[in-house]
Amino acid sequence: MKPVTATLAVIALAVATVGLAQTTPPPPEPANQPSESSSGKADRQALMRDCMTQAQAANPSASKQDVKDQCIKQVNQQSSSQPTPHN
Repeated sequence: MKPVTATLAVIALAVATVGLAQTTPPPPEPANQPSESSSGKADRQALMRDCMTQAQAANPSASKQDVKDQCIKQVNQQSSSQPTPHN
């Protein structure tokens, strides 16, 4: 009976660990926040792709996450310095 009890204890511990490891999804964005237009979003994605390509070519030993973090900062700076069109 001891092996069965030990097995059940290990299973219970594993289930508890998996339950604790699960993360809750982020809350939905509030509707009152302005959203980026689809063309603005496409522009940012294009800037991000270009930045990552250039940064990886210039720094092949840099980690992908470091390159991504740097490009996010750069794209955010570029998009915040550009005037927004008024329709």
